[in-house]
Amino acid sequence: MIPLFMKRCPCGVFSGYQNVLNCHVPHYTHMFQRIVRGPQPWFFGHIYLPDGSEYIDNEEYRLPDQSENHRNETRATKATLIGTLMRVTDY
Repeated sequence: MIPLFMKRCPCGVFSGYQNVLNCHVPHYTHMFQRIVRGPQPWFFGHIYLPDGSEYIDNEEYRLPDQSENHRNETRATKATLIGTLMRVTDY
């Protein structure tokens, strides 16, 4: 299993599509710099988040953490839990 960086934004992405991303938000700029400084292939997860970074700290849209998953706890969330595996091919 590889560690997976997550990008949560207000648009959906479908498998097989190619996108050009303009990263200007500090936490995503940092995330992509960490990705491309590592060995290839470069992957990240894309998860839809209504209104993008505006809801990133909203408790209702918080992603479950691993300790919750290991304890089989369930918590009501509005967060999208299914996303798309993305590959960075060039930068």
